[in-house]
Amino acid sequence: MLYGPFVEGSKREVPIPNIQPRIMKCLLHFIYTGSVIIDTEILVPLIQAADQYGVAGAKEEFGKAAQTFMQKATHTDPRCIAQVLKLLYDSHLVDLPEILRMCLEFIDQHTVEVLESESMLSLHRDLMVLILQRDTLYDGLEEIQLYLACLRWGNGIGS
Repeated sequence: MLYGPFVEGSKREVPIPNIQPRIMKCLLHFIYTGSVIIDTEILVPLIQAADQYGVAGAKEEFGKAAQTFMQKATHTDPRCIAQVLKLLYDSHLVDLPEILRMCLEFIDQHTVEVLESESMLSLHRDLMVLILQRDTLYDGLEEIQLYLACLRWGNGIGS
């Protein structure tokens, strides 16, 4: 793009649409160093950017980072649950089935904590439906807990 017969090769600045500066900076850091410290907040957009710009090896490397995070996400503090639900939303949005699967497995194992979390209140409708349709949710979950969580989620919509 920069060295070929394209318009960008003759310009001083090259507009890069649909990518946040923070994401581009991380992607460039990976291109030049082969490594990057990845915050889960930007993990899925970073995978998207690596795929969009065809950065060899980056998509796989960032996917491994997601797997590592999910393997370590065994605790159920509110910040961890919020990060898992953000990854769930992002991976659903951009169709990353492996990350989506790992997030859903986390929810299966920690159903009560997730349903009682504040982060669950802002969960997108499609994802709430996806979670509720699963027959692999924690076996110790009582129906009243599920009902109350759904009621709480329903009351939280739009507020």
